[in-house]
Amino acid sequence: MKANTPISHLLFASVVFVALLGLFLTSPNQNSPKNQETSEIGSQKSALVPQSNISTNFLEKGGNTIVITNQAVGEYTVSVEKVVLSQEGYIVIFNDNDGVPGDIIGESELIDGEQGQVQVTLSRVLGEDEVYYAMLFHDDGDGLFREIKDTQVITTDEMVVLMSFATENRNSETDESYE
Repeated sequence: MKANTPISHLLFASVVFVALLGLFLTSPNQNSPKNQETSEIGSQKSALVPQSNISTNFLEKGGNTIVITNQAVGEYTVSVEKVVLSQEGYIVIFNDNDGVPGDIIGESELIDGEQGQVQVTLSRVLGEDEVYYAMLFHDDGDGLFREIKDTQVITTDEMVVLMSFATENRNSETDESYE
């Protein structure tokens, strides 16, 4: 095993903790009359915060964020639901290397500000039951993505802005034609 694996896991766990803390702090008050009906229906539903609210809150604070869901197996593109960058930059897709980002397999065109439904072309097809990472980078001003010159987007807490996602088989075997 690599000596830095435990530190990498700790870093990843810290990123997840900060994201969950942010969700908790930006969620509406569950005891307010407006949310009372939702709370009675079930705690799972009341804990959900619309993704648009999350990115809007980060944008208002000058932050950076990325929203991505699981992707279909066998695709050469990744669809990012929303990205917010405080300055021009890129969405960079990495494969998994023992629980941490590994090799770069794709990067977006130059992005400025907030955009929705960004397609990132990959150098290889998404494999079955695999985990990937979408990480934000700020451009160095030349308009070209280069991992060596462009910098990872870091939060005020010195955490890398990234989101992991998995692949899932979306072939519908339950569709049957009746004639």
